[in-house]
Amino acid sequence: MPIRISETPLIEARNLKKHFRLPGGWLTGQRRHVYAVDGVNLDIYAGEVLGLVGESGCGKTTFGRMLLRLIEPTSGEIIFAGRDIGKLNGNELRSVRREIQIVFQNPHSSLSPRMKVEQIVAEPLLTHLSRAGIGSISRQPGLPGMSRSEIHARVIQLLEQVGLGKQHLDRFPHEMSGGQCQRVAIARSLALNPRLIVLDEPTSALDVSVQAQIINLLDDLRSRHGLTYLFISHDLNVVQHISDRIGVMYLGKLVELGPSEPVFETPLHPYTRALFGAIPLPVVDQKRELTILDGNVPSPVNPPSGCRFHTRCPLAQPACSQTSPEMRQVQPGRFVACHLV
Repeated sequence: MPIRISETPLIEARNLKKHFRLPGGWLTGQRRHVYAVDGVNLDIYAGEVLGLVGESGCGKTTFGRMLLRLIEPTSGEIIFAGRDIGKLNGNELRSVRREIQIVFQNPHSSLSPRMKVEQIVAEPLLTHLSRAGIGSISRQPGLPGMSRSEIHARVIQLLEQVGLGKQHLDRFPHEMSGGQCQRVAIARSLALNPRLIVLDEPTSALDVSVQAQIINLLDDLRSRHGLTYLFISHDLNVVQHISDRIGVMYLGKLVELGPSEPVFETPLHPYTRALFGAIPLPVVDQKRELTILDGNVPSPVNPPSGCRFHTRCPLAQPACSQTSPEMRQVQPGRFVACHLV
């Protein structure tokens, strides 16, 4: 079934910032911060997969968790389906969280070792449908909106959708492989019929053969349920395969955004060119232009003035260190933050 991508954003990040305060500085009066995300504007459209890439520490995971308000933004707006979720609390925020779910990087650390698979997958249903809160299925005689038998049937249905079955209901996470645990985590994320799922490095802890199975599963679930993904990853080949658009982050800033194929074939930002130039090619004799970056990534505690990439950019000009470039459209659907493009 062809996937339709809406022309209306499902979720919008407007000048989103997260500055983590560091301890100390009481005597000098100078409080220091980690500028993890520093003014990101990004729209994710219903039905699409937006891949978010960049070096470790660039702010990808922090950005994804802010969309669910697992991390509270320092400033900025998050608009989901026309509602500013930064202003929601209590039951209103709880209702929005039913529509936005997350799959974490390491399935063994994101699943409770004390809960069986049936309890893990049913947990969102118990949390959102029972006023009593989270509890074991075996101790719940019935829930408002869903009976105990209906929850049991729903869990089995979810497990079957991710390639598992009834035989896994009574297993603990340590009795399953990494790929099976990640399937359980995906099943849990689907329990409340969400519209958006944040996938935070969902395949990086898995073997290569299992990675392919999980990617195919995610693609199938997207087609079947009309899901929208924010796919955060270091694996550029996987991102290229699954994503409709690519966003590239560097030191808390979004530096390039555009459709997947054009961005990979002709990256515009110098950082994107260096990042994609490091992707290994499957053909031995095939070569690509390799850009070697000077120095190390600057500290997010004291980021450079102007363009944050200018300290490592081989094309940097004097203006790059003075003025921060704005993200602007340079081709249809393609945006870049660079003075030289």
